[in-house]
Amino acid sequence: MREGEGAGLALLETLKTAVCDAVDARRDTLLHVAHEIHAHPELAFEEHRAAALLVATLRDAGLAVEAPAYGLAT
Repeated sequence: MREGEGAGLALLETLKTAVCDAVDARRDTLLHVAHEIHAHPELAFEEHRAAALLVATLRDAGLAVEAPAYGLAT
């Protein structure tokens, strides 16, 4: 193992744990979004309901969302 590599691996494990904890904390929201999208399928580039749900969910989580983006409504 090279110098500093052990610290890098420890940081990586800490980050992995933090991500897993964040996902676990949002489990109910993530499942709700997944079930809603599955229950209301939409055709490619016509995912208006799913896009709106995802934008609202991300904004509710405190993230800045630009929608629409890149010339696509969805």
